[in-house]
Amino acid sequence: MIAFRRLTMLLTLGVVPCAARAQLPRIVIVVHVTDSLRAPVENADVSVVRGVKDVLASGVTDRGGQRRLALDAREEDYQVVARKVGFARSSVFVDRGRRDSLRVEITLQRLAQRLDTVRVTASQSVKRKRQFIDADAIAESERPLHDAFDVIDKLRPSFAQEQFPGCVGGKEIWVNGRRIIYPPTDFMMQARVREARLSHRKSMIAYVPLSTLSVLASIKPEHIEAMEYRDCSDLSMGKVGSESAVFVSLKAGIAFDPGTGSFPISAAAQDSVFASISRRPVPPPTPHLADYRFRLLGLYDAETGDPIAGAEVVEVASGTKGTTSATGTVSLAFVRDGGGRLALSKAGYRGDTVTVTISPRDTIPVTLVLFKAH
Repeated sequence: MIAFRRLTMLLTLGVVPCAARAQLPRIVIVVHVTDSLRAPVENADVSVVRGVKDVLASGVTDRGGQRRLALDAREEDYQVVARKVGFARSSVFVDRGRRDSLRVEITLQRLAQRLDTVRVTASQSVKRKRQFIDADAIAESERPLHDAFDVIDKLRPSFAQEQFPGCVGGKEIWVNGRRIIYPPTDFMMQARVREARLSHRKSMIAYVPLSTLSVLASIKPEHIEAMEYRDCSDLSMGKVGSESAVFVSLKAGIAFDPGTGSFPISAAAQDSVFASISRRPVPPPTPHLADYRFRLLGLYDAETGDPIAGAEVVEVASGTKGTTSATGTVSLAFVRDGGGRLALSKAGYRGDTVTVTISPRDTIPVTLVLFKAH
């Protein structure tokens, strides 16, 4: 009788014992980790992360480069992260949808192992530490971070502070190699800017234009691969709007749209996004290369637009490969008729894969970019 009365009281108060609570459905994520040549990577640490660093499940890959992770299914996107010593960290966002199982492919880019010449870089290191931040530094922070502005304001407060009189800090902003012009205004940020300027607050919000702040406020911290600032004296890119500019690189599987912000996209849509990024035009083929079997591929640096020479382009199915020239181009004559999937790799860059078509109707040169492995 006493036990019955106790249960009745708990139900009346809305408190349900743990054994009686409804269990969340489970989802199984099979992670397959390979290197840039599609060889399986053993003993790689893989984890499923929510937000910036809330680990939901983790484990180590087997000899086949695979790891099976089971966790409670939630109505949200999952970030799958892979790490191993000697490789650049890699991550991908996946959309669960209504599925109870997912298979995730992650490619790790091997880091170049070489000794550099001795150089004095003290001043450069201080400047880079102030004007650069990556995903690892964001994940290590113990402070709550809500958006990209929060990341800079709390972790790099002098990120966009100009050292030269007359220069406007953060005048321009680029996301994934795209210059964002006239973005929609974030009205919450507008109110914060007004309050900061009235109170004479000495921080980024007081001197950076509202357009740049609005874009930063729409990017989630867990979507950021790296952010870098180039001041008004930096003319290295040679592009309009590249000085006094904030450059944001998003993780694999993340896209950006002004007004919407950063958001995950499906794996099938990622190839078309990378292919749509416009870079330095590829030199047109000479007359004797006009045949569709000699379709050209041009590979460029996502940050600077410079051609990437010596990059390997491997056809996944056959293993045949070509190497980009000093102009960043390579003929796809080694690819089978009809086309296939290509693996792109270069020391110091994150690897990528893309599907190309080789046919009489597909003769336009393919232009692609690679992001540096920070």
